[in-house]
Amino acid sequence: MHERFLQHFKELYKEEEVSFPDHLDNLIWPCITDDENSDLCCTPTPEEIRLTLFNMQDLKAPGPDGFPVLFYKEYWPTIGNDVIKAVTSFFNFGSMPKEVNSSLIILIPKISNPSSMNHYRPISLCNVIYKIISKLLVNKIRPLLHKIISPCQSAFVPNRWIAKNQVIVQEMLHSFKTRKVKTSLMAIKIDLQKAYDKVSWKFIQSVLRRFGFRDIFISWITACLTSISFEVIVNGGKSKQFKSSRGLRQGDPLLSYLFILGQEVLSRILDHELATNNISGFKASIRSPAITHVMYADDIMLFAKKDAIYLGASLHLSKSPSKDFKFLIDKLESKLSGWRSKCLSWAGRSTLIKSVAQAIPNYTLSSFNVPNMICDKMDAITRKFWWKPKEKEEKFLAWKAWDKLCQPIRNGGLRFRKAKDFNNALLAKLAWMIASKRDSLCMQILRSKYKVKSDWLHKNPSIMASLIWKVIEKTMEVVIKGACYLIGDGASVNIWMDPWVPWIQNFKPRPRVQSFTQLPIMAYQLINHTRHAWKESMIKELFNPVDVPAILSIPLLMRYREDKLIWVPNSKGVFTVKSAYHSITNQYLPNPPTAPWKKIWNLNAPEHLKMFLWRIGVNVLPTRENLMKRFDVADSSCVHCGADPESAIHIFFTCPVARALWHSACWGFRANEAHIQSSEDIIKLVLEPPASICPNNESWRVSFNMTLTLDGIWNLRNQVLFHEDKADIQVVAQQIQFRLVEFSSIAAPNTYTTPLPSHLSWTPAPINCIKINVDAAHSDLKASIATMARNHAGVVIKVWAKSISLCSPIQAEATSILWVVQLAISKTWTNVIIEGDAKLCFDALSSTPSSANWSIMHIIDNIHSLTPSFVSCTFLQTKSLSVLVSVLSCFSSPSSVTKVKESLGSFGFSGGGKEVVE
Repeated sequence: MHERFLQHFKELYKEEEVSFPDHLDNLIWPCITDDENSDLCCTPTPEEIRLTLFNMQDLKAPGPDGFPVLFYKEYWPTIGNDVIKAVTSFFNFGSMPKEVNSSLIILIPKISNPSSMNHYRPISLCNVIYKIISKLLVNKIRPLLHKIISPCQSAFVPNRWIAKNQVIVQEMLHSFKTRKVKTSLMAIKIDLQKAYDKVSWKFIQSVLRRFGFRDIFISWITACLTSISFEVIVNGGKSKQFKSSRGLRQGDPLLSYLFILGQEVLSRILDHELATNNISGFKASIRSPAITHVMYADDIMLFAKKDAIYLGASLHLSKSPSKDFKFLIDKLESKLSGWRSKCLSWAGRSTLIKSVAQAIPNYTLSSFNVPNMICDKMDAITRKFWWKPKEKEEKFLAWKAWDKLCQPIRNGGLRFRKAKDFNNALLAKLAWMIASKRDSLCMQILRSKYKVKSDWLHKNPSIMASLIWKVIEKTMEVVIKGACYLIGDGASVNIWMDPWVPWIQNFKPRPRVQSFTQLPIMAYQLINHTRHAWKESMIKELFNPVDVPAILSIPLLMRYREDKLIWVPNSKGVFTVKSAYHSITNQYLPNPPTAPWKKIWNLNAPEHLKMFLWRIGVNVLPTRENLMKRFDVADSSCVHCGADPESAIHIFFTCPVARALWHSACWGFRANEAHIQSSEDIIKLVLEPPASICPNNESWRVSFNMTLTLDGIWNLRNQVLFHEDKADIQVVAQQIQFRLVEFSSIAAPNTYTTPLPSHLSWTPAPINCIKINVDAAHSDLKASIATMARNHAGVVIKVWAKSISLCSPIQAEATSILWVVQLAISKTWTNVIIEGDAKLCFDALSSTPSSANWSIMHIIDNIHSLTPSFVSCTFLQTKSLSVLVSVLSCFSSPSSVTKVKESLGSFGFSGGGKEVVE
């Protein structure tokens, strides 16, 4: 068997002569600039290498060396320098030791009963060092893909989405039915056989060279491909090692990106044939672009009278939607039937439900309005598997409602998803793309076909529309709940019709007089464009006095920008399916401040113990008292003492057996003094143990010991109940101590921390440079900001302070930095360093304004627009200075000016170095 598989893969990965397109030079032209090539060809920094490793998943299957990612993370202080040397050596010299790039091929069946070698998918397990190198190369390529890969390819290119291709295909087929054309129409679905395994390395090199990649970068890619060696794992044993001469490994991070770069040639050949009229594309409408093909990795759609499945979804729907989508239920049942034979823990079931069962229908849910009946059935199947995974019987006991399980972790749920709500969230993403004028091939087709204009969110639904467009219009309600304009020039925002004030309900301000809503006023008319400020008198005349402060607190730009639609529930204003799902299910409601649920899942403990704590906290353990509430149970007394009903509080704390076990296992802890009133109190005790029983302030050790003790008590109870054994407290206590020693390395908090940069403590500025520290304090709708400027000798030059009216702490922090920049310009300082403790603001300043929190996006943009006024302007995050805190505290009363002067005087500041602005 080993020999047959070995020969099969040797033949599969053996190079064959291939012919390149004759006009390849006319299809591909250099598009990588010199600056981009310089970035591509630079050696990664040690920090980039470390971040790449730490962003990898801990327990992915290891390569031939047997070391998972978790090993490298845990021992990074010891082996980190060696890893960095190994990775930088590759980028400096371009060669890779064969041991680093050796792989194990494991065989994953594609079908239920494989009978041929082609029925297995070969997945390569690579060593972690190689994966670091490969991911670093991927990180270099990914930002350039949008300019290389044509819009028809939706796989692996940042900010492109699979659902767009499904929408394009559905719209094409809908237009096949509705458009009156004289010619016959067709659509052909193509799936490439062994697409990844037969890719020619020479072809990839040639494509990269024609795109303009430098030879050194191509040599790195070539080294990753040509140094590969394989061993095939069959029935647990390894075959002989062999080398390949073609193909891309499934399991290599580079695979997807090199494949779509190669497939771009096919896309350009089709575009060339269209341009030369050798083939004719099809238009969904008269004004939409002609489409010849769409792609998702190796799935290609060329526009068959035959029904087909594209990206897992049916292209033609019948009059019975429940029949069309029954395949989702069948697929889910098939997957679960394979798991029912396994002894899965609660934690294992939770992981499988989230990562596999609820991910199966994602492609279909992203572009179809799946019927409620199908979604409810999928939820029911998943719910049954959670509570009763082994049996196929219809009846089962659900200890907690499905609605509760689908709540976020912070509210005591398990973050499962309701299929219908998730379906709506995915479809809302399409509506958002239309509303936010996202530019893509899919959006161009939809906007031109349905004549979408700026007032689309307020228009009535279309009558003659495809199913997908009707669904998109239906999900506009979700978008309207969170969409708000961020005012730029104000030219496209109608102050009565459009949402534009993010601090108020519905984002639309109320008029002072109702008849004002008939006035067609645009937001730009409320702006004094010379002063970059609101026309306060006009705003007070038009709007309800309650809404005026919220309008005046909206930051305005100093340079021209169009109005931008943002998604308020997301801190960066970016629409995400996750935030839309939370909005649909009202999961943004504040959770109780004392709720312990999030802390459970943050414990450094095995997943099954965290799941056990959750089951205790939500009171879903099958204690006799709980069983009696649901069934006619004759005896609800404790299995140990028989004196009291067996509740969670009794079995874990008041029972004599439990008290004895606590005393012997957990540093003499007296369970009867714990004052436990509810199941939730048990969790609070574990997470926040009394200081009196915490040796050396190691509360984590006590928490972990308590968790093991609770688990030991429950296991002892089950042993007595089901196996009729006697309760041996000493044996259980010894087992708990053994497990405590065994798991201590996992439960202990990570003592290794990255050394803090030196700029996190105050240091003098360089000669001929001014260092300015800034801070802000926020209370209700008011804020106090203060700043202190010092020269290279640490001598205070100037101190300023003032009060402002704003809506959030982060706005106050950002405004204080902008104010400092303006003050420095007014003092004609040319070299400045600005320090503060507002991490979010300083992180935003080190990147682009679009990556900032939406509430400060314009303020950050204004700061960037002013920095060219300096010869040098550096922003650094640092710790708060007590002097500035003292200054800010002075603004708590009307006599703030006097108090500020007295406060500054107490620090020895005198003369003209003080300025207080009320």
